Amino acid sequence: MDNTANRPILTLLDDGHRCSTGRAAMTCHYKCGNACAQDAPNVSDNPYFGDVLGAAFSRRGLLRAGTVITAAGLASTALGAAPVAATSARTRAVPGHTPGLGFKPVPPNTLDRVTIPPGFVQDVVIKWGDPLFEGAPKFDLHNQTPSAQKQQFGYNNDFLGLMPLERGKKLMVINHEYTSDSIMFPDYDEENPTEQQVKTSWAAHGLSVVAVKEVSGSGNLKPIVGHPLNRRFHTRTEFELTGPVRGSKYVRTKEDPDGTTVLATLNNCAGGLTLWGRG
Repeated sequence: MDNTANRPILTLLDDGHRCSTGRAAMTCHYKCGNACAQDAPNVSDNPYFGDVLGAAFSRRGLLRAGTVITAAGLASTALGAAPVAATSARTRAVPGHTPGLGFKPVPPNTLDRVTIPPGFVQDVVIKWGDPLFEGAPKFDLHNQTPSAQKQQFGYNNDFLGLMPLERGKKLMVINHEYTSDSIMFPDYDEENPTEQQVKTSWAAHGLSVVAVKEVSGSGNLKPIVGHPLNRRFHTRTEFELTGPVRGSKYVRTKEDPDGTTVLATLNNCAGGLTLWGRG
């Protein structure tokens, strides 16, 4: 059933803010609170991490290029042949399809629905507020609480990893980077949020880990509520520090003077799986 007429209209018009990364104005507003428009947080002479990382990759690329050129020169000398120009392989283009991906691109549209290429299907696996554990309260938009949210699937996500379990089942790991509070709460006042709204928003951040199973014959996935591997990590979750950092003076705080425990995971942007299949 199409109930788009009952949905609130989002304010997506440009408010004049210009992000240095090229993001849309409202993306900046909801994702980082227009952080790039604020005063620079680094007031020391120390370089920014991005600058350090960029320099490291630049040096690494230069060294790699030098190694490749040297290796190519040695190979051509050993073979007694003139160096051959490198060529790149190209995927054969299929008319109307994106090269290398094998599907027809979706043209721009203003439809209020997920639009997918011909021949593909989409399905909702889990949504904000869905329960992860047995006994978790049913989602109630008008009565959200921190305790309920800690048992439910969190808010905005931009990473999803799937790890194999037993036959027909997988473990799904999802980040919850940020919340859009003015959309999340029907009566939200940005200048005067309630304590419950703030704490509920905190609980909607973090990570969700949920086991899913394949629906026979459809290829769709369905959450397994109450699976022993299901988890919710949020802004009050305790993490034990291990390894060389444990007990270091650099991680000791008033909350944890021993430097063995940290609280929360917040604003995780994307994610990844290791080559050995771990999150």
